[in-house]
Amino acid sequence: MVLYHMAIHTETIICLLLCVVTMDNIGTIIIYKLKGLDQIERDKFCRKLLGRTVKTHHGKYVHHVEGLLDTIPHIRISNGVIIVEKVSEQEISTFFNDHKIQQVFIRDLILTKEDIRGMKNENTRKN
Repeated sequence: MVLYHMAIHTETIICLLLCVVTMDNIGTIIIYKLKGLDQIERDKFCRKLLGRTVKTHHGKYVHHVEGLLDTIPHIRISNGVIIVEKVSEQEISTFFNDHKIQQVFIRDLILTKEDIRGMKNENTRKN
């Protein structure tokens, strides 16, 4: 009798989990390595992905050159690890293919409310 009760409880939990997961809280984790690229190719790739800050006249003038991630909500976990919304996965995947990055690991994951909030906050640049 207890086992039957546990089975119903487990089915209820699974059903609740499936109801809570929507496309709004599905994200994609991307882990990449730039192994096999020379330093010039790595710099070009990183500038196009992350953007860069340019200083002229010994720091008198400073401006930011946007990269791909400046236009996409994301969380940068560490070097070579980013989380993006599921809707941006194809754009990022195409970017990696265009730059011939061979060591890329892409998987879906469920985002928490804090993750979603962090994506929105990290994408706003402080001046």
